[in-house]
Amino acid sequence: MILSVPLMSLSRISGMERLRDPLMSWNTQVLDPVLRKALPWMYRMSDDTIRWFLFALAAFLLGWAGRRFYTKARSALLHKTADMNTLVALGTGAAFL
Repeated sequence: MILSVPLMSLSRISGMERLRDPLMSWNTQVLDPVLRKALPWMYRMSDDTIRWFLFALAAFLLGWAGRRFYTKARSALLHKTADMNTLVALGTGAAFL
């Protein structure tokens, strides 16, 4: 989550209407200045670079953490059955996309 803070920075927000959200307001007032001083390299990265890195990180973590569900769902698919592993694999796959 810390890696996505530069995407919520005031300099990158396209409208002030987002500041009505209490979390965004807290982020811009408290967390953003601290991270700008502690990790300035994050704010020099382009938005697309951050988004692709977060996408790759999420894909890796989803694959690693859910590998048991995916292998058992594949096995159930090969046997033309469905079980709870199939449901979890389909749900996490659909939520990811």
